[in-house]
Amino acid sequence: MTGIENEVGQEERPRYRQERDDRTTLVYKPEGHHRGIPEEAERYMLGAWLALAWIIDRYQVKTDKASAIVHDPNDWCDEQNDPTYIVELIEWITTVAVETMKIVDSLGAAIAM
Repeated sequence: MTGIENEVGQEERPRYRQERDDRTTLVYKPEGHHRGIPEEAERYMLGAWLALAWIIDRYQVKTDKASAIVHDPNDWCDEQNDPTYIVELIEWITTVAVETMKIVDSLGAAIAM
């Protein structure tokens, strides 16, 4: 993968570390962090969303106001007996983002020649 350090646990609401606007560390519990997210990952877009921002938005515990139904992505992890799924997903998306941007950058260099 990308060399991201992580700790496994139930995801509540992933967010970037707020200290010094650090976008290289994703926090999902006080004891759970993804450290070492490359800055290049911030350049990869899924439509109008940064890829990691989309994961942060979608993979959090939410309660629908009208129905009071709780959407908890951890439930799927528990059903599949795969507590590391969301952690691995963040690593996969980060790898795809970095590698895609390398390809895009190399295409730009090839066109400039």
